[in-house]
Amino acid sequence: MNSIIDSDTNIVITGYTTRIDELNNYNNDAFFYKINLIGDSLTSKFYTSYIPLFFSFDIVERPDNLKYYAFVSHFIGSSGGQKLILNKDLDSLDIDSIPMGIYDYYSPTYINESEILLCGKGSPDQSELYALNVISINDQTELINYNHFEIGGNMRDHPAMYNGVSKNENNIFIGGTSNLDFYNPFWSTNDSWYHLVKINPDITPIWEYWYGGDAYYFLYSILATNDGGCIMVGNRYDYETQNQERDIYIVKVDSNGLITWTQEIPLNKPESTVYPNTGTDQLNIKTSINYTDFEIINLNGKVVIIQNLDNNQSAINTESLKSGMYFYRLIDQKNKTIETGKWIKK
Repeated sequence: MNSIIDSDTNIVITGYTTRIDELNNYNNDAFFYKINLIGDSLTSKFYTSYIPLFFSFDIVERPDNLKYYAFVSHFIGSSGGQKLILNKDLDSLDIDSIPMGIYDYYSPTYINESEILLCGKGSPDQSELYALNVISINDQTELINYNHFEIGGNMRDHPAMYNGVSKNENNIFIGGTSNLDFYNPFWSTNDSWYHLVKINPDITPIWEYWYGGDAYYFLYSILATNDGGCIMVGNRYDYETQNQERDIYIVKVDSNGLITWTQEIPLNKPESTVYPNTGTDQLNIKTSINYTDFEIINLNGKVVIIQNLDNNQSAINTESLKSGMYFYRLIDQKNKTIETGKWIKK
């Protein structure tokens, strides 16, 4: 999902869900939600398709505040990227193809009143296939400028997963991952880099740097800062010292691309394991925490099972529960929730 706060101070969300259809195939359904700041639903639209690759990645409001532009891929009659035009009620008005065949991850950013900057993947015979492909378009979806950035060699560049374009006053940045492992994108044994480019409005580079190279780095978002620099946030994974335990890794650079600070935040491993998940008539709990209560809660918020755990491993009979999704929580002796999760019964 990605979201914006629009000119009416509503939160507009777009993304896609994945389901298994009646033929046991995976299909993706795009959605659009609008909620107010206290979480009340205002309107929503769902698009169901039998096209497996049916994505909506990002959305932006037009400067006149009359429409939204959603950036989708493989949506209607196309195998590439498209701009879906929506009114303020999220009704579809029109759809345009993205120039140069750019698709996926987009990060639309207005660099002036009439130009949107996008970053995405490339298409064969139209743009560079394994590079950060950057274009600017006008409101008619016509191409203004194009450029691409890549580490070169036999390595693949990939746009930042959530926000790969950021602008603060006259400072514009593009971000991605260099040497992405397409077949093992999270736990790779490759060395990779955060890839950051500071550009002019015509997409010519001011400077271009890579950060990392001593482990596997995967960039999620960038943010241009008030001092003319940029913050990058993603994951770092060192297969020689970690076993599928990625750390959050943050890099701050100044206006010249020089690192001013970094921070690595290890993700805490859960202290309990609930298995099997998905399960049937019994679930097992293995925990390092002594003397806790274990609760199972249905989707209506009702506690349907509660059991005291007086050792490090317990079995709970779930035969009485109907099939579906449940939540669970572990509560310590001070009645404090120490861990939560979800469990699905077939």
